[in-house]
Amino acid sequence: MIDKSDYVLYKKGENLFFPTKQVQNMQIIVDGSYVVYFERDGRRREAGVWGKGYITGVLPFSRMKESSAFAKVLEDCYVLEFDKIHFSEMVQVSYELVQNLVSIMSSRIREFSQLRFQDKS
Repeated sequence: MIDKSDYVLYKKGENLFFPTKQVQNMQIIVDGSYVVYFERDGRRREAGVWGKGYITGVLPFSRMKESSAFAKVLEDCYVLEFDKIHFSEMVQVSYELVQNLVSIMSSRIREFSQLRFQDKS
């Protein structure tokens, strides 16, 4: 997986992602941190701060096509980016890893659904 990934630096203040940005990669935060937030009706709603070890972006079997939130880098963020075109090979090579990533995806869906529900109340 590492051999097929790009090692990217996002500088403090940059957006790691933003609404409507096409999502092509799974991203593993190697170092640094970022804050995720939504903007609705002119209000900013923070979803949390994530850093080293967090996995974001598109995951295997995800139907996500584009981002729905902002992620602003709080401190220089080193990211390993793995293109989704390699997901089918990943399933063949390490099904156990894919199972764990699907579990992460399920947890992420629950967390963001709870945030949206709280935002509407």
